[in-house]
Amino acid sequence: MPLTFLTPDEANEFTWPVTATMLTPDGPVAQTFTPRFLEIDEDELNAIFKEPKSDIALLQRVLIGWDDLLDRAGKTLPFSAAARDQLTKKPRLRKAVVEAYIDAILGGERVEGN
Repeated sequence: MPLTFLTPDEANEFTWPVTATMLTPDGPVAQTFTPRFLEIDEDELNAIFKEPKSDIALLQRVLIGWDDLLDRAGKTLPFSAAARDQLTKKPRLRKAVVEAYIDAILGGERVEGN
């Protein structure tokens, strides 16, 4: 399949699975959902990682939707900026989502300052 290169004016959205080990009354449980991300370029990524609370800033910029995320009642949790911001307040979940994004765009390598 030929490579399709997007210009900086064209947004690339993609999905990437996330598995997070969540704490439950029965102990830690691995749970999975599928976020939809916006791919950003390296310059923007590096600028975000220089900010305080860079993981939160990154998710506010690139997390644009999701599937398979449920509320406590087992109903689908619709994506919104407010729901995304609530997700960023859960350290385990935030860490898993940020790591998945980095894995997706950098092939598993988080490069600092390059």
